[in-house]
Amino acid sequence: MGGCFLLLPFFLLLRPLPVPAPCHTATRAECKKHQKFIPGSQLVGEGVDITTLRHTGFFPVDLNKYLRKDGTCTLCRNDHQGGDLQLLPLAVTDWRAEMTKCQRAVVKAMARSAAEVATSAAKKIQNNWKADLNVTPKPAVNVQVSVAGSHSREANFAAGKLQQDKYVFTSDTVECRYYRFRLIQMPPLEFDFKRAMHFLPDKFTPSTQTEYFQLIANFGTHFITSVELGGRTTDITALRTCMLTLDGVTADEVADCLAVEAAVSVAGKGEATFESKRCEEKNKKHNLKGSFHETYNERHVDVVGGQHESIADLIFGATKETQQFSAWMATLPASPGLVTYSLDPLHFLLPKNDPRKEELRQAVSEYIIQKARWQNCTRPCPAGKVKSAHDPCRCVCHESWGMNEECCPKKRGLAKLQVKIIKASGLWGDYFTSTDAYVRVFFGGFEQRTPTIWNNNNPVWQTDIDFGPVQLNSGGPLRIQGLSARKLSSRHLAVQCTSGVNET
Repeated sequence: MGGCFLLLPFFLLLRPLPVPAPCHTATRAECKKHQKFIPGSQLVGEGVDITTLRHTGFFPVDLNKYLRKDGTCTLCRNDHQGGDLQLLPLAVTDWRAEMTKCQRAVVKAMARSAAEVATSAAKKIQNNWKADLNVTPKPAVNVQVSVAGSHSREANFAAGKLQQDKYVFTSDTVECRYYRFRLIQMPPLEFDFKRAMHFLPDKFTPSTQTEYFQLIANFGTHFITSVELGGRTTDITALRTCMLTLDGVTADEVADCLAVEAAVSVAGKGEATFESKRCEEKNKKHNLKGSFHETYNERHVDVVGGQHESIADLIFGATKETQQFSAWMATLPASPGLVTYSLDPLHFLLPKNDPRKEELRQAVSEYIIQKARWQNCTRPCPAGKVKSAHDPCRCVCHESWGMNEECCPKKRGLAKLQVKIIKASGLWGDYFTSTDAYVRVFFGGFEQRTPTIWNNNNPVWQTDIDFGPVQLNSGGPLRIQGLSARKLSSRHLAVQCTSGVNET
């Protein structure tokens, strides 16, 4: 027992000193003196469309009230703004200023489809947004479906590119977090939302779907319940798959070097020295025209928080090294944006005894299902392609001497050469009968010929001549000769043409 009493003071010494709470209940006089709200107070409680990740601009939650019935309020000390005391709305609690410094670290990610890009965009949501919703698409077999972020700006950018060509996507992100807070359990509701609910039909049916969907379009499928505020800038670069192959680089190599160049841009030239040199060597080896971010410049840029009107691309668009990025960072404590957040479905705002709670739940579920992005993976691949063993929604090629799995030529100038001989007209090769004609085709030291068509001055061959894989830049010109089979002299050459063969 004596040992226990001797150790007790020692354990008390090890306990950390209490940290003063950043917020306190203020008197009526203090509340009148400090009339500035915490930065970003209007970002919680806003409506969000889960399918687009768009903030609707409508607020079902009342964030304007800050005075209690006794005239007191809550004031919070903001150490990011010189210790200013700032108002906390009654609907908000657990406000904290994050004291960790912003790390200028670049986080990269890869994606091969619009669905994967959508999934990446939706990672800013920190909780299970599907709670109490019926949003499982049917049928679920051999169908790829993206819901959260399915029609976000990022996903639409990727989908638009994939309609043009085969792409892979790499993203580079830098983020800083300054504040966090959340809504109280039963927040006060905005008058406009209560009025909209009052006029909503009692039942969600096909005939009332328009009214319910209009409410959802205004106030969102969800509302924001907790936030981490600060700044984030993301560059999504679209890389043409076959262009990478022709340049002799892989998507991973380009993604790594883009991340290195991004780190140099946001952190200064002193950073990533070894990696920078490796990327410079790769650049020279593959004869790229400019830096990696200049060569591969099909890009979507998203900047959240701060003031950045003078420059759209803070990662790759800065011309004065890190000055513009630092200037943007300096504006974040006063003008933060949403970095991560949690969501609850809109019907969570209604009390349990409200019969429209269930109707709104069904309407939100149906709205989300209708907006989902579907990819039917049961469709057969085009001729010459097969389903990928790793992804049933992706078609690939059988790798061969001239083509890789992505259906791209393995070298620049490598192509499959096919010549179609269709017909000739008005030939004259014999004195007493019509022409007996055939065609010879020459390329790269090889010769092929068509069958002979006898006794016809207007022969029709419709013949495909296949040279297989060829090297265009060293195979020489394509030469075609039309000949008469009966002439033994040099005059049997009826017609000849020569043409260069170029990449398209």
